[in-house]
Amino acid sequence: MTTSTRIRRFAIVAAIGVAIAACGGSDDDGDDGTADEPAEQAAEEPADEPPVDEEPADGAPADEEPVEETPADDADTGDTGDADEAASGSFEPGDIAFRSVNLLDRPVDIYVRTTGLVEAFPVEAGVAPGAVTEYAAPPADGSYVVTEAGAGDATCVTECDHFVANVSGAFGEGPTRTVLLYEDPFSGPSAFDLSEEPDSVESSAAASNLLRPADPTTGLVFPVGIALDEDVFGFRVGFDSVEGCVEAIDQPSILVGGNQTPVYPYPGDSAELQLFEQPDQDCADPVATFPVTGGPGTRTLVALQGGADGPPTGIIVELSGSVAGEAGDGGDEGSADDTALDAPTNREEFVLALLEDAPPGTDEQCVADVVAQLSDADFQVILENIDSEDIPPGLSPEGLDTLSGILDCAPA
Repeated sequence: MTTSTRIRRFAIVAAIGVAIAACGGSDDDGDDGTADEPAEQAAEEPADEPPVDEEPADGAPADEEPVEETPADDADTGDTGDADEAASGSFEPGDIAFRSVNLLDRPVDIYVRTTGLVEAFPVEAGVAPGAVTEYAAPPADGSYVVTEAGAGDATCVTECDHFVANVSGAFGEGPTRTVLLYEDPFSGPSAFDLSEEPDSVESSAAASNLLRPADPTTGLVFPVGIALDEDVFGFRVGFDSVEGCVEAIDQPSILVGGNQTPVYPYPGDSAELQLFEQPDQDCADPVATFPVTGGPGTRTLVALQGGADGPPTGIIVELSGSVAGEAGDGGDEGSADDTALDAPTNREEFVLALLEDAPPGTDEQCVADVVAQLSDADFQVILENIDSEDIPPGLSPEGLDTLSGILDCAPA
């Protein structure tokens, strides 16, 4: 099963959520949607206009002017007046998209901004520790800015101590970047900008922040230790299905740690990445393990942190730029497993398929409860349209409401 197929399973739910938001909720629950409120006001205001029309004889022009001016003033000053918020309108995204992995111990705010006469546009506020954001593309030649939460002033150009990151597409390669936000022991809040889709294998070998492209013959995993504690020397790597230590591609003696991005191939469609202390040269006693899935043609980033006062923890991130995998030895078994996931036949398999690429922190029991509430008829419609990115035709309004509840299972 390809990564894109997995993602479409959750995309079908996201598509339903977008449709519901656009419509202001279901026919039964229209009062709950904020999109209905302006419609109600618009319906009420004309009803109030006749009395206004009756007032001109009494000098209504004086009354009408404030009525006309108030909306205009609100449109101009609806924002607080801060430079960042004043630029919260639309902009033309560029060709390079960024996302963040917050390895700090506090939340951050994210903006995109222009160059020259700087305008900043808020993207996401209060990104929690451990969160992975969605991609956001700054305007062409602009930059992606991360600030301390609540700091504001994303248009700052000098003495911007509240900035955690200010990165642009001018450096690096490819259309997608992942920015690791971490605490540097010497310089404080910092960012490590990784190019997910460099131009070639050769170019990726030139710099540690250019990640090796996907390989159709094997799955690849990048354990990155930029956020490990200062006194953690480095880790050896192994996999549960492989005896002893494994070596990184083209870097046989490297240890995991610092700003290195070693890449390790793993067998099959999934594996357990294992980390070992540097003295454990036989890789016999793992200190931390991380599940990796995807298989041939996919790549996974494991952003590590901590490690001084206990086992290191990690945030697992699926990288963009996957390619069609090629079946190798034992590929038939993998194909059988993939077929079961590609065409789920019951609710349990459907829940597993949804969770496979759901946002980190999604409540698994919540997803299972929502799926259990679907009627048999609606569930069959969903299965028959599993690869669609649109609302399945034939889904009842009740099924639409129920399935959209999965969106509430994801972290805020």
